[in-house]
Parts: sequence; structure tokens; C-alpha cells
Amino acid sequence: MINDRITTGRGRAFKPARGSESGASLVFALFLMLFLTLISFSLVMLISHEVKSSTKLYLSQQALYAAEAGVERKIAELKEEYSSDIALTDFFGAQYEVSVSAAGTDQFAIVSKGYVPNKASAKEARAVQVTVLVTPGAPEHALGFSGTGTIGANSTIFGTIRSNSIITIGSNVKITESSLGKGDASVFTAHNPQDSGVTSINLPVGASLEFLVPGQFMRCRNNSLVAPDSHARQSPDGTDQIFSEARVKATNAPTIVENDNSPATDPLDIPSADLDALLETAINVTTSNYISVINGGDLNQPWVLSAEDETGIFSLLANMNWNPDGGTYNFTRGVEFRSNSSVGAGEGTVMVSSGTSDYGIEINSNLGSTELDKVRLNLLVVDGEWALRDIIFNSNIYLSGYVYGSADVEGESNVEIEGIVEAGGDLVLNPKVTITYSDDIPMELPWKEGFSGLVEIISWQEVSP
Repeated sequence: MINDRITTGRGRAFKPARGSESGASLVFALFLMLFLTLISFSLVMLISHEVKSSTKLYLSQQALYAAEAGVERKIAELKEEYSSDIALTDFFGAQYEVSVSAAGTDQFAIVSKGYVPNKASAKEARAVQVTVLVTPGAPEHALGFSGTGTIGANSTIFGTIRSNSIITIGSNVKITESSLGKGDASVFTAHNPQDSGVTSINLPVGASLEFLVPGQFMRCRNNSLVAPDSHARQSPDGTDQIFSEARVKATNAPTIVENDNSPATDPLDIPSADLDALLETAINVTTSNYISVINGGDLNQPWVLSAEDETGIFSLLANMNWNPDGGTYNFTRGVEFRSNSSVGAGEGTVMVSSGTSDYGIEINSNLGSTELDKVRLNLLVVDGEWALRDIIFNSNIYLSGYVYGSADVEGESNVEIEGIVEAGGDLVLNPKVTITYSDDIPMELPWKEGFSGLVEIISWQEVSP
């Protein structure tokens, strides 16, 4: 056993003082308190740092979400043909702003910046740059015309009507959406009463217009300083741009906007199709080659030519069939589809670019198809001198495709067209005509820039705000 007594040189025992033990304990206690204090302080600082980091991360993520929201909105707007910048916009406790610039053919560079809580006093800011390819697509109106338009009695339009001039409505005219839930059953005109006439949408005595779905609009342009006047049917409004509103049926009555200045009533750029691109790839049909090009041999059928000069007409004979077989044909004279002729099994495009006659394209009664209920054929008159109409549809016509006349287009009774109908001049639809909007156009036509279809994201990266 170890002896706790210490012997000095003189033989006396030495016992340590109690004060030394107390001092050591005190020093240990102080060191322990200091250690615990440092630990506590470190924990507090760590927690504070974590809170600050977490808050910063949250705010930073919120700014990024705002920037991404700006991108998504701009992409949606590009699909609707709006390529302008987006001004500073509030977004759930944040703000975003978007700039757009051209980045090549059909390409746009979108830069969207997000700020939290706002741009003026931003605690966090993030920015995203996205490059997109916008593939031009079909417009979203069933009818589009630059001149005046007449919708005859007992006609039904499945889709939106757009005009640059005055629209006249007949009796028992109906308009509804092109497909369930699409909601595309409005009437828009860019006609400006300051240029000609007071009335932009004319419903004369005996006329009636019924909307078969709710939530639609009748909008009329007015390039003046007068504020837009949005009101319910028959409300006193002090203007006669739509007259008489009482002839718009009360059921599902649309919101009426006169003195409108929204993009919906911007003037149409007609045609929507890219004519230059079509003509570049078209097969030319001339007075010297038509027998081999569209008759497929030496026979003078199914097509015949009435004359060699400018007044000549290419006619598809009655009770004869022609298969365009997926081709685009540019006829250098007027074209006539005689009664009871048929087209099929393949689809195609018929263009007329020159000639002199009453009509550029005349479709007589009972044009049929060997494959479907409707003939899948695009019909375009791009030039020529036509005394009466660019295109006329007589009775019992069932067509699926894109129709364009550089001047006037007319449809007689019992005409059904599924697709898009456009006229560079006046449009006349006589009684019992049905037009149904569809972007399922034969031949996948090339469309002009500004009519947006598919938006493809090429690159998406974060950049410095």
C-alpha cells in the first residue's frame, strides 16, 4: 500500500494543505464552465448559421421558381404568337420579368429573372436563359378574311371567326367550339369604325346569332383613345359597333367588347400558309405537260383542257377519279371539278397561280372521295384574274383541308369544310354551310412565321441575374 505520508530529510512527515486541493478544483470547474460555454456558443452559432443558410436557400429557390414561371408563361405566349417581353410581374411573394430576342431562324432566346420579395429590394435573385425552337403551325381560327364576311342563314361555325372588316350575320346562325372543352367560339374583327362605317358586326332585321357554349366574346377594334367597353348583351354602351345586340340570343350570350385594343383584334396577316415554300416544292401543271403530269399517260382523261390560252380551264371530268397521291400541284390555269367527280385515295394540294376566267377554282356539286366521307384536299388560288370569285363551292361538297383565295371565296348551300378557310378579300357563305376548325390539315402544310405550333426547348441554363 502506498503511504500517503511524505517523509522529509529530517524524518518528519509532511501532509499537503487542503487549500491546494480547493484551488485545483476551482481551476477545473472554471475550465469546465469555459468549455461548456464554448460548446453552447458554437451550437448557437451553428444553429444560427443553419437557419440563415436555410432561409437563404428558401428565398433563392423561391426566386428560381419565379424565374421559371416567367419562362413557362413566355413559352405559352409564343404558342399564341406573342413574342414581346414580359414586364415585371408579381408571383406569390416574388416577381419576375422576361426578355425575348431572336436567336436564329424560328428560334428565340428567353431570359427570365426572378426576385424575392421584389426587384427593388431583392434579397435573392436568380435568372434562367432558355433557347427555344418555334415550329410554325396552323392558325387557330375556323374562318379568317381580310374583306367583308357574310355568314348565311342556318349556317354553323365550329371555331373562331376572325375578320379585318365588317361581318354580317344571317338568320339562325350558330357558333360553337370546334371540340369539347376547347372554348374557341368567339367572333373578332379588326374593323375600325373610324375608317369606314360605324357597325363592325352587323345583325340586320331577321338575323339571329346563337352561341352554343358559354364564356365566349364578340370583340370589335377601335384605334382611338376611347377605352375598351366590355359589357353584357344589350347593356347601354353608347356605341353601335355591334348592331343590334338584341339579335344575339340570350342563352350563353357572349361578353361584348367594343373599342377593343387587345391582340385578339389585331389585323390578320392572310394567308397563314407559306405560299413561297409551297410553290418551291410544287409540281407545275402547264398546258404542255398536263397529260403526263396529272393524267399519267397519253390519255386526255381524267383531266381535259378547254383552251391553250390564258382563258383555258383544267377540268376533272364528271364521274372520273383523280388520285393526287400526296402531291402539291401548281396549275397555271383555272381548275374545275365537274359534278360527281371524285378525288382519292391519296390526299393532295391544288394551287392555281395564273389564268383568266370566272373562277380560279370551281367545285361543282357532289365532289366525292374514294376513301373517306370528306375529300382530303387543300385548295389555294394565289394569283390570276378571276371575274367572279377566286374559289366557289357549289352544293353538296364535303372537304377536309385548307382553303385560301387571294381575293374572294364563296360557299353555296350544303357545303361542309373541316379545316381552315381564309380569304384575302370577301368571304360569302350562303345558307346551310358548316365550317369546322381542325389543324389536321392534309400534307402538313408549311405555315408562315407568327403562327406557332410546337415549341421545342433547345437549351435551359441558369445565368447570372
